[in-house]
Amino acid sequence: MVKLVALLDVIRLIAAILSIVLSGRKLYRWLRKKFRSKRKPTS
Repeated sequence: MVKLVALLDVIRLIAAILSIVLSGRKLYRWLRKKFRSKRKPTS
């Protein structure tokens, strides 16, 4: 029973990491598109 709970925790952790990575990549792509369209040096 303990092993099953640990396995579920691991699966939940992996799913959370995957969702964070996917959303991060989407956000990164969106930011790059925005900065490219502006074409202004930030200084």
